[in-house]
Amino acid sequence: MNIKTLTLAAVTAVFSLSACGSTTKEAANSSNTYVTKTSANGDITKTLKLKNFNGINSTQRVVIHYTQGGSYKVTVSGRAETIAATDISVSNGTLVIGPKMNINNSSNGNASTELRLNITAPAIESIMNYGRMDFITGSISLNTMNINNSGAFSFKAGNMTNKSKKACFAIENYGRADVKTGQMNIGTANINNSGSLTFDCGKASTSATEVTNYGRLNITGTVESSSVSINNSGSCSSGVTYNVSESYDFTNYGSYDNNRDITAKSVAINNSGADTERCKLKADVLDIVVYGRSNYDINFSGGVAKLNCSGVGDFNLDVDCKSLNVDASGRVKVKLSGTADNTELTGSGISNVNTSNLNKF
Repeated sequence: MNIKTLTLAAVTAVFSLSACGSTTKEAANSSNTYVTKTSANGDITKTLKLKNFNGINSTQRVVIHYTQGGSYKVTVSGRAETIAATDISVSNGTLVIGPKMNINNSSNGNASTELRLNITAPAIESIMNYGRMDFITGSISLNTMNINNSGAFSFKAGNMTNKSKKACFAIENYGRADVKTGQMNIGTANINNSGSLTFDCGKASTSATEVTNYGRLNITGTVESSSVSINNSGSCSSGVTYNVSESYDFTNYGSYDNNRDITAKSVAINNSGADTERCKLKADVLDIVVYGRSNYDINFSGGVAKLNCSGVGDFNLDVDCKSLNVDASGRVKVKLSGTADNTELTGSGISNVNTSNLNKF
């Protein structure tokens, strides 16, 4: 069978992600030299002479297996007509995968057929997906990893370690994404979701963690961090255990459901949406402010606990703390139990505060 020569046309594309900054390298010289193999099912494999890239930009349906190594190697496998309709080249330090613009036949329909790429490179610092991509890798060391998805995306990685204290892992999602990692030991983690994102972060150790959600987010794992900031305006389900050395700050305007524990020096919860909390909290200072609707079943131990509810709330609070201040000015039902050295109860709304099981010695 004759295999037509695949011409790797240079594609001019600038790929940059703002969340963590990426290093620009010289564009590789695309060569049409390759080694062809044919499998029993008719798929072919081509070895592409491409190098000097640290990012990937795809609009196609691809499965990418990435291996971190000191040299470059790229192979592509799939149907001959799909490969013929696809342009794979390097531009501005990015491996670009897209449809070949000068194809004038019906094979464009085959461009949606899956391609499989095996990539070896010293680092992949940015991934931009507009098509359908599965990205699979083992344990890697990184300076930065920026993921930007506007299509359908799956990311599976082993352990991730940092090459420097400024190492950053960032996700910007506008499509549908499923991200799963092993242990993460990095600098900062930034999650920004406006689509549908499922994120299993395994056991993550960061210097700072920031989560912003406008879409649908399901996040699980364990996070150890100096600081955590969560801002939710969409629908979020959290199964993350947070161990924070400094501050945990949570602001909610959407729908939030948390069923894991939080330990921090200070915990601040500000709810103007619908918030459900079923967890153990441990902090020197706990400050809860509710303007929306809250349903809490919380066990709190530590220093000072403050609850100010001007919205609608049902609170079951079991405390072991130095000071407890409850200001119930909305439509509030509060059941208190445990011990508090000092207790202050105020309020002017429609409230029901039950203290029968508080300080019951």
